[in-house]
Amino acid sequence: MRTTARSWRRALHRIVSLADKAGDPVDFYPPRWSEEEMTRHFAFIEASRGFRIPPSYKEFLSEFDGCHQLFRGAALFSVAQLLDPTHANAADDAIEDLNTPIPSFVTPVQPHWRRDGLICIGLDAAGDVVFVLDPASVRDDGEMDVVAWFSGLGVRLPSFMHLLDFIGDLMDTRDDVCAHGGQELSAIIAA
Repeated sequence: MRTTARSWRRALHRIVSLADKAGDPVDFYPPRWSEEEMTRHFAFIEASRGFRIPPSYKEFLSEFDGCHQLFRGAALFSVAQLLDPTHANAADDAIEDLNTPIPSFVTPVQPHWRRDGLICIGLDAAGDVVFVLDPASVRDDGEMDVVAWFSGLGVRLPSFMHLLDFIGDLMDTRDDVCAHGGQELSAIIAA
């Protein structure tokens, strides 16, 4: 787990550096609760949603409690937003609006447009960029897949750390990638 923790920090540091270089800094929410209160909030989120928060994502929330403007206007939710039922259901609406199947490693027998139990951890105001945890993919180390949609193109990544790495790669692909439209961004992701 220590390697995963160091890795997500390294990936986040890369995003912050690239965003600063592009003149579009990433803003973090400061932690607003004590460690004891955070532990209670995490327990409530896990009990109410029926899943365990992945260790790397839990560490991120303990240190930063969310992030504003992570990528193309998309934010990572704070603990308060995860506790808010409005944000808890945001994934269903955003995924339905994207009208795209959930990416998987194998071709499904029946394509399904939504899967119950996805946990939205971030999105942009328009719902074009969406990040969700997939509790159906939890591994022995507690990490789970993150599904990310960028302008309708879905990508399944093995963990929160991999999401941050992927965003860093997108930002590093071109200096002005954040200014590109959805079609150009989809071409970069597909390449």
